[in-house]
Amino acid sequence: MSQRQRSVLIGIFGTSMVTIATLTGCSPLPGKTLDPMYVKIGTKPASEPTPSDLPQAKASPLAAPTPTGASVWVGRYRDSRGEGDVTFSLVRGESNLSGTWKLRTGGGGALTGVVGAIGRRWQVRMENTAAECLGTFEGWAEFSGTTLVGAYHGKDCEGPVSDGWFDLRPR
Repeated sequence: MSQRQRSVLIGIFGTSMVTIATLTGCSPLPGKTLDPMYVKIGTKPASEPTPSDLPQAKASPLAAPTPTGASVWVGRYRDSRGEGDVTFSLVRGESNLSGTWKLRTGGGGALTGVVGAIGRRWQVRMENTAAECLGTFEGWAEFSGTTLVGAYHGKDCEGPVSDGWFDLRPR
């Protein structure tokens, strides 16, 4: 595929996403962000990557059933501010995710998410509701067998937080 063809496809995809976002009129995530990948009309973006385009697709098939229900996940996080222990208490539906997150040292709050177009990667939003340092973080999470991994960035009372990731196991 030539650079020009790739540019045209990216332009068509971007225009399609803006149109879908405009037509849907709202985001399932709280806050100001609009989530163009979340559309409940059952369509998929025209240029959705195939499983062979994704490096993770080789490790676990996309056809695996997605478990739903309540679960608790524990593990570690690291970001531009430091690292530590974190716990996620989640309720997972077919296309929605909600729950709470909590750091061992304090901090934590609500966690919400929606499944992305591929079906394994979730778009997540975490809010730090600790009175001494309110903040919001956005990123992705992926359930794979007995792990929950993800990445995030955001801002709280101390400023930007970048390069965040977490690696959790079920409790």
